[in-house]
Amino acid sequence: MRNHSVLRTHMHYVNISDSCAGTFMSAMGSNDLDEYRIDALQQQGATIDMYGVGTRLSTCYDQPALGGAYKLAALADEHGVLTPRIKLTEQTIKVSLPGCLVAKRMYDGEVPVGDVLLDLDHSAGAQDESAPLALCSLATGEPVATPEHTRIESLSVPVMRAGQRVAAPPALADVRARAKLEPAIGRCSSAC
Repeated sequence: MRNHSVLRTHMHYVNISDSCAGTFMSAMGSNDLDEYRIDALQQQGATIDMYGVGTRLSTCYDQPALGGAYKLAALADEHGVLTPRIKLTEQTIKVSLPGCLVAKRMYDGEVPVGDVLLDLDHSAGAQDESAPLALCSLATGEPVATPEHTRIESLSVPVMRAGQRVAAPPALADVRARAKLEPAIGRCSSAC
C-alpha cells in the first residue's frame, strides 16, 4: 500500500471520527512502513497516533524477509472472559479472524497435508479431532475441499505457563525429523 492509500484511508476515518463528537478514536498506521514513509505521511498531514514498523526496521530490505504478523484475535477481561477482536483493512486478505483460534495440522500417515485455523467456539473439530472438518477460503468464505488426512495434530501447544516450562523439550533427533517434513506442508484455509 502506498503512502497516498494509507493517508486516504486515514483521512476517511478522521472524517468519521470528527462527525462523532466526543468519541475517542486512535489511529494506527502500518504496512511496510519505515522512517521515510512515516515522515512523508506526517508531512502530508496524517494525525496517526501509532505506527507499526517491523520488517523494514529489522531487516535490510534488499534481503528476503517474511512479511507476516501475529494479530490479536481475542482479548480477555479481568475475569478471563474472551471477547473477539478483528483487524479491518482495505486489503481483505489482511483482515484478521476474530475469536479463540487454534492452529492444527492435518497428516496423511506421517506426511503433513495442510494446516488449518479453527475457532474453538464455532468449529467442528476444534475440540473433537475425530469430527469432520468443513473448510472455507480465507479470501472468499467459499467452501474448499478438505485434504485427505488420517489424523490432526494441534500446533498450539503450550511451552511455558507463568514463566515455567510445562513439558520437557523434544529430543534433537525428533526436531530434525519433523523439520525434514515441513516443506511438504500445503496450506489450507480456515474451518467454517
